[in-house]
This record gives sequence, structure tokens and C-alpha cells, in this order.
Amino acid sequence: MEGEKLKELNTDCLVNVLGRVGIESLLIDVPFVCKSWYKATKSPLCWRQLDFLEISLDDCTSLFFLARLIDDYQVKGKFSFTAIVKTLVKRSATSVVYISLPSFGFCDEEVLFYIVDQ
Repeated sequence: MEGEKLKELNTDCLVNVLGRVGIESLLIDVPFVCKSWYKATKSPLCWRQLDFLEISLDDCTSLFFLARLIDDYQVKGKFSFTAIVKTLVKRSATSVVYISLPSFGFCDEEVLFYIVDQ
């Protein structure tokens, strides 16, 4: 019964809650719960806080995250962290109020120019 109530949660309320979870959950957990949650993750308001430092890119956990990301979204060809950053900035539809990027090596300078131009 509780699960059904969560599915019927008002979209505005759901977006408000989902905007507070981390990038990792928004990318690889939340969209696969149900159709309404997937739809809510498409809202730019879920992507106002882009803290890429939450994703530890130098340990085994990050490898698991990246493997799931590639598998869930069926990424073909070369994987690019820069492409993910650009995609999420675009998904935010210029509503980003906070962004943090990992140290150089994971993102190239192209992403910085892309963020500034948005």
C-alpha cells in the first residue's frame, strides 16, 4: 500500500524531493523505480545541484557506478565523463545554482566552456 502512495505523489512534491538526492541516485536508481519517477527526473528542477564530487572517481565504488551507468543507458562506444556533465547541464535547462567538478583528468576544458556558455 505504501509503495502505491509513493507512485501517486504529486509531481511537484516528487521533483522537490528528488532534487535533494545525489547525481548517482538520479541517474541510476530513481528513473527505474516507476514511470512517474522517471518523468520527474526529466524536470530541470531535479538538476539544480550538480555535485560531481559526490561521485568518487578513483575507487572501486566509482567503477561500479560507471559500469551501471553504461549498462543502464546502454552507452555504445567510448565513454566520456565530459559528455555526462554536458548532458546534465543541458538537462537542467539553465536552472543550475551549484556545480562542482572533479579535478582535471576526468573532465576536459571543453566542459568548462560549455557550462559558461549555458
